[in-house]
Amino acid sequence: MPNVPVITEETYDAFEARQGSSLPDRFILVDPLDGTREFVAGRDEFTVNIALIEAGQPIAGTIFAPALCRLYVAGADAYMAEVRPEEPLPGLETMRPLTTGPRARRGTARNRQPLAPRSGDTTMA
Repeated sequence: MPNVPVITEETYDAFEARQGSSLPDRFILVDPLDGTREFVAGRDEFTVNIALIEAGQPIAGTIFAPALCRLYVAGADAYMAEVRPEEPLPGLETMRPLTTGPRARRGTARNRQPLAPRSGDTTMA
């Protein structure tokens, strides 16, 4: 995605002023360290957040919680995987689908909605 600008959370507001116009229709929004206080305090509740934004709406995103070795990926569906730095990233087919309500059968997207993380899981907020 060479022509898609990358904007950090910290520079989001300044981007409009620098460019002299509104945000681009499509961009990647990055929060390289969400949970700075937790990180500085040595706790494990910090994340790296990346989202593809189109027309002001998040289209796809990923949350990586390095201290917890967890990777969350979402678009039309949401997935979670335990990851280790020394191992290659898993494909979506090997990641655990996150669902709400009665357990949807794997491969059945109908009734599947992204799950709000369980207590203790890291969020993008």
